[in-house]
Amino acid sequence: MSSLQQQIATLRAEAYKVFPEMDLAVTSILVGFLSRQNTMLYGKPGVAKTALVTALANSFTNAIFFHKAMNKQQPLEDIFGPLSPSKLISQDLFMRNTANRAPEADFILLDEVGRASDTILDSLLELFNEGTFENGGVRQKARRMSGVCTSNSILAGNASGHEAFLDRVLCRVDVQDPVMLESWKYILKMKGSPKLQTAIAVEDLALMQQEVSEVSVPDSIFNLLVNIKDRFMEEGLRISPRRARQTIEALKAYAYLEGESEVLPDHYELVAKTFWDVPKDATVIQKIVLEIAAPKQAEIVALMDDVRSKVTTLGAPPSATAASEIRSLWGTRCTDIQTEINRTSQALREIPGSKSALAIDELGAIESDLRLKLQTMFGFGTGGV
Repeated sequence: MSSLQQQIATLRAEAYKVFPEMDLAVTSILVGFLSRQNTMLYGKPGVAKTALVTALANSFTNAIFFHKAMNKQQPLEDIFGPLSPSKLISQDLFMRNTANRAPEADFILLDEVGRASDTILDSLLELFNEGTFENGGVRQKARRMSGVCTSNSILAGNASGHEAFLDRVLCRVDVQDPVMLESWKYILKMKGSPKLQTAIAVEDLALMQQEVSEVSVPDSIFNLLVNIKDRFMEEGLRISPRRARQTIEALKAYAYLEGESEVLPDHYELVAKTFWDVPKDATVIQKIVLEIAAPKQAEIVALMDDVRSKVTTLGAPPSATAASEIRSLWGTRCTDIQTEINRTSQALREIPGSKSALAIDELGAIESDLRLKLQTMFGFGTGGV
């Protein structure tokens, strides 16, 4: 691992702690930063989508961060800058003054992008894809390294203006409310807006991007993507050529973030989790990608999804004044989850590799959270994983 890789790994690890249960969003945004790709964060209001992007962008010193909340009445001037009167008078040119606007930013955050007008979305296509924009009849290079969009609701790919724009956004993450008791306690005790202490010069990010470009991609990785594309077609899904090329760049960035110098089949796990257009396709996409590229990962995901599903539906412990039958039923459900944790842990230990070890660590965190909830209600815990 290079010294630059260590820097971005440190930022990632800190962000995991400061933004609990947002690991996938953190990783996707950093992959976007490293590969100059764009990311979409969906999620209900208040789940810290904007706070996360802001904290990560502000971790890069000397970087220019452009943040704008979108609406239907928004003029182009809000994004690309006002027309310059001096250029119009002296040169008869309709040129925009782009100072403090999106074309001169390293990181662009557009909140509630689904509310943007078709005119705005159309104008963003070139900026978000090629990193260029037209100004006064001249195509100019934008400073942009990466764009992140947020939305409280899922954007329809067949809606006016959305399909072309969404094809320029590689990773989609559905950010949910935290589930773990410790996560809620951490959030409730937090003072002010979450901030990250790790600082990386934006010039070093440019060097990281250069190192990402040098990450090697074996032919087998390209073959896997073609196989995935074919399976998608069988399921009525599609990968555009543009998005396929973006995928290779994202795989290189993810490999780099994982400390590797070569893309491995297991790195398709990021694609599996973030490649969907609408949530209803997420499960089948993850299944297809992992079965083709990383069968062992598919097995781990299936095991962990069973546990997560049970924990998510468990809910908060009943109050001390709840009927004894309700409290007993909740305790029984906890025991069932504990049994599932033990069974899953044993199965994971039979799967070699670092990913199964990470999954076992997650099981430990889930069990600790379960123990805290039981202690809240009954004053006792459960056995260890």
